[in-house]
Amino acid sequence: MKYFPSQISLLILGLFIEKCSSSFPDTLEGKCFASTRVMEGDDERELVQGTHIELCFEENGEITAYAGCNSAFSSCDLDDDDHLDCDDIFMSRMYCGADFEDQDSFVESFLGSKPVVALDGTDLGMSSGDTVISFVEKEEAELDRPFEGSK
Repeated sequence: MKYFPSQISLLILGLFIEKCSSSFPDTLEGKCFASTRVMEGDDERELVQGTHIELCFEENGEITAYAGCNSAFSSCDLDDDDHLDCDDIFMSRMYCGADFEDQDSFVESFLGSKPVVALDGTDLGMSSGDTVISFVEKEEAELDRPFEGSK
């Protein structure tokens, strides 16, 4: 089969658009969530006092996360089994103290573990191994729900 330059250009453009399009369903795209509870097995993981984990699903297929000190970001896909598969996770490296450093490392490791993502209305659950993080859509969290598990 012989291809013409215009056909090749359209093919390349189509591949570019596909790569640049969002990899999140409309139900997640452009939304931010705030953690309400972090469980490790039967134990609740206490977060640094006054903090929570914030997770945003950007429209360009990237996530951003913030847990009180540094910000993490990565390009991610949600695969057919609802695993969040992130490329290299980049984290700012400002020092805010040992507790914050531990919390940032936890978030970075968790996001890199290909957690399963489940959305139920405004509630988001993510799990990997025996770790489960419960989130609520950020607007909802700001309105009517206390954050649990803060020291």
